[in-house]
Amino acid sequence: MSLLERQIDALLVPLPSNDDIDPEAEAAEDRRRVSKALDLLKTGALPRATGTASRPEISSELWARCAEASVRTGNMKDASDCLHEFFTVHPPANQFLARAYFCQARVEDSRIKQ
Repeated sequence: MSLLERQIDALLVPLPSNDDIDPEAEAAEDRRRVSKALDLLKTGALPRATGTASRPEISSELWARCAEASVRTGNMKDASDCLHEFFTVHPPANQFLARAYFCQARVEDSRIKQ
């Protein structure tokens, strides 16, 4: 796992609940961390400026986890973007594929309810 992937991974881990912190402040911090992780993911997935059009290897797992975190924070637009990236890379059939389908269902449910 690259340094960038480790940074993103750390940002996607939910903070432990703390009774001393205002729940709204805690939720805002969670949203900020997920947004930063998504920014890093998007930056890391850009083609390098070396003249090659190939994308660097970013684990598809991180796109699925970012989608989950975006759903957790209520940001369905970012969740949808992460899912698009996840399914674009032809993910392996593993737990993250199932988790991505679950997130996709939650995003669609949210869209239908609007």
